[in-house]
Amino acid sequence: MPVLLAPPPSSSITTPPMLLLSLRPTTVTPSRISTRRLPWKPLPPPSHFPSSLKTQCKLLPTAPYSPLIVGSSGGGGGSSNWWDRWSGGGNDDNNNENENSHTKRLFFCAILALLVQFAYGAHAFDSGSENDMNDEMIVWEVKGGKRTKLIADDFADVFVVPSVNWAWWPLPSSSKSSSTMSFGNIVPNMWVQCRELFMRLMLPEGFPDSVTSDYMEYSLWRGVQGIAAQVSSVLATQSLLYAVGLGKGAIPTAAAVNWVLKDGIGYLSKIFLSKFGRHFDVNPKGWRLFADFLENAAFGMEILTPAFPHLFVPIGAAAGAGRSAATLIQAATRSCFYAGFAAQRNFAEVIAKGEAQGMVSKSIGIMVGIALANCIQASTPLALASFGAVTWIHMFCNVKSYQSIQLRTLNPYRASLVFGEYLLSGLVPSVKEVNDEEPFFPDLPLLSLKPVSKAENKLLSPEAKEAAATIGQRLELGSKLSEIVKTKTDAHALLDLYKNQGYILTEQNGKFCVILKETCSQQDMLKSMFHVSYLYWLEKNVGLKPVSIYDDCGSGGMLQISLEYVEREFNHAKHDGELAGWVTDGLLPLHRPHRKILRSIENPERKPSSTTTETTTTTITTTSSDVLRLLDCLGFPVPDALYISLIKECTHYLDADEAVLLHAHLTKNRRNMPPLNLLNRVLIMFISCGCLQNARQACASTLNLTLGKQIHGWLMKSGYSDDLFVGSSLISFYGKIRSFKDGDLVFNGISSQRNVVIWTARINNSCKEENFHQVLDVFNEMGKVGIRKNSFTFSSVLSACAKVSDDGNCGEQVHANAIKLGLASKSYVQCGLVNMYGKFGLIEDAKRAFDVNEKRRNRACWNAMLASYIQNGCLIEAIKFLYQMKAVGIQPQELWLNKLRSLCGSKILEK
Repeated sequence: MPVLLAPPPSSSITTPPMLLLSLRPTTVTPSRISTRRLPWKPLPPPSHFPSSLKTQCKLLPTAPYSPLIVGSSGGGGGSSNWWDRWSGGGNDDNNNENENSHTKRLFFCAILALLVQFAYGAHAFDSGSENDMNDEMIVWEVKGGKRTKLIADDFADVFVVPSVNWAWWPLPSSSKSSSTMSFGNIVPNMWVQCRELFMRLMLPEGFPDSVTSDYMEYSLWRGVQGIAAQVSSVLATQSLLYAVGLGKGAIPTAAAVNWVLKDGIGYLSKIFLSKFGRHFDVNPKGWRLFADFLENAAFGMEILTPAFPHLFVPIGAAAGAGRSAATLIQAATRSCFYAGFAAQRNFAEVIAKGEAQGMVSKSIGIMVGIALANCIQASTPLALASFGAVTWIHMFCNVKSYQSIQLRTLNPYRASLVFGEYLLSGLVPSVKEVNDEEPFFPDLPLLSLKPVSKAENKLLSPEAKEAAATIGQRLELGSKLSEIVKTKTDAHALLDLYKNQGYILTEQNGKFCVILKETCSQQDMLKSMFHVSYLYWLEKNVGLKPVSIYDDCGSGGMLQISLEYVEREFNHAKHDGELAGWVTDGLLPLHRPHRKILRSIENPERKPSSTTTETTTTTITTTSSDVLRLLDCLGFPVPDALYISLIKECTHYLDADEAVLLHAHLTKNRRNMPPLNLLNRVLIMFISCGCLQNARQACASTLNLTLGKQIHGWLMKSGYSDDLFVGSSLISFYGKIRSFKDGDLVFNGISSQRNVVIWTARINNSCKEENFHQVLDVFNEMGKVGIRKNSFTFSSVLSACAKVSDDGNCGEQVHANAIKLGLASKSYVQCGLVNMYGKFGLIEDAKRAFDVNEKRRNRACWNAMLASYIQNGCLIEAIKFLYQMKAVGIQPQELWLNKLRSLCGSKILEK
């Protein structure tokens, strides 16, 4: 039921037409910003409203206010004014419209009342506060050229900034202020309140101090381009609807299928473009401008669809792909811009206000677009003409908005420009000067759009601009050492020079190649850019040219000189950059793509095969051992994933030599047993290359009985049970893990003729088992079956004879057998004889065995003779023998040397 409110009779405020909506009045709530004390008396409470008054609604018996009649019609006895026609009060025959007449009138009048009361509240805050307070109670604070009005607090002796709780009824004021209030005073105050509310909604709190200086210019241009973009979107959507057939009697299912196909194909572009995410960080302006161009191109194609309805799906799919790609790029680069605007780290607020501004632009653009679309209708030429004008506005505003952005982070181009100017003049250019100079597309000189400035940059020199452009073309950040190093000497020179750095820099084929180490940080990348700039400065101004990697890394070389300067000056340049407003915590790099397999290292130590012609000798591929050698030089650990990749490569090319080297590197650099999956791949590699012996050794190195038995079973199933080499390997494996019974089973299971390797493996197992009598039995059995012994067999048997307590009788028989076979002069046999005779105190026999062959005596034989002298107390002979060892250049073992010192004293040895 419609209601009307009447003010109390004591009210001195002029009653607005039709109704008055009254709520409990609210007072001005101050917010503290100052602590200045001043005596103050609080304002009196309102007199015409009791403090307990609640919101009430009363229906007045008065007739509604009838506006001026602007026209009449004499038919039907109905109402003859526009008010009755709008409210339906003149149609007496229609009871439904009569029931709603009061509701419509109330709605219209409530809108007028709200506007009037809003204006009254603004006037009350402005004029009432000025009239009720003395001039002595008002203070103006001047800060940064801005004047702020301060009033005295009601409850404390301080000055505060007044703020208004939005009240629907004004504060009471004097009769003078009420009588002087007019429409001319209401409108300006209403405009001020609306403007303040709009700024609170659209701008970050604390503006302009909370954002950077380029925020407002960017927001204004962005608002205009947002309107233009939305107008283009409306026109494109209308054209798509005409093209798909909506409104022309088309089947809705067919139209829906076409629309889904158009959008579904377009979604793939987002997935594809996600791989370029790093590019968006390095050059957000250029990519954002490219996204806007892509979006306009998509709109243009969509507007053309009504002219080619039979090509709706391909044209719509291409347009959808462009719009999806543009949306992805815009969302990715928007965060870069907002992060630069947040001067007080208020990222979320800046983003929120940016989205609010975008919504306002879109709303205005939609309204303008709808109005324009109603005028154009289905006319494709008019749509294209309108689209062309809107697109020009859109792109112009885009260029202006991006030119106003001042990015404070350092990408390769901005870093080259800053460091180049610093090296030339000793000054760091400002953020605005560098951003004004940076093109949107540094890699495309023909499209290098720059701000149109009437005044040239005073600080940036032409030499610095040329240096930045040249370095951008010659820089390769993230190169591979395998693409640069040609010899081991060059690798050692680079690694020694940059051992304390997180990067390696050299010049190769006119390119500045920067290799990033595993421990490289963002600071190291920024330091490498300073190093590159100084290298270019040396070439340009001093005339230094690269000679070779080895010479450049040496004393007085180009790389050595530049690195010393960088170590001395980089921190100063970084500090000056921070003072100029740059973010110098690192570099935004654009890494080069990495290939999966390295094949560009030239190995001069490898000789080409006989089938290699002269035209192919210069192309030498990288092997797995080359990769491991480089990693060892760099000091990097080799992960399991890299081992697996190299094993796959050796298995694919069936390279047995590289497989053996790879397994040797794996065994040497692993303290613990490798994981099972890696061992399985090693076994597959050896078996694929035909290296069954190495497969056995790989299995034996793990000392895993279960795994060894599995391999043993697989070999038997594969038909290798009678293979002599496999059998000897299995016997040795079971001996290492002290499973001697399994070793005997393998020995007895070999049905073919056993060779000396099998018998020697059996003897070694008996020695490890310390069953020395069995060793002699097996040795005698070898002679009975006609197996010719070798030096390894005699070495094992002699070590067993040295531990049999028979005063050397067995050893003498074995010695006689070795002389008979002509093996007594072999180094292994000779060393075993000296050791055996020395254990039993037969020094003369040991000396005769030692003197048999002077040319083949090795270090082990010399130390065995020295041990024989020391163990039997022949200290004088031991000292003489020690001098003989030093004369021929044989180094004695530290164990026997220390024992001789303890027995004879250090003074004798010093003489």
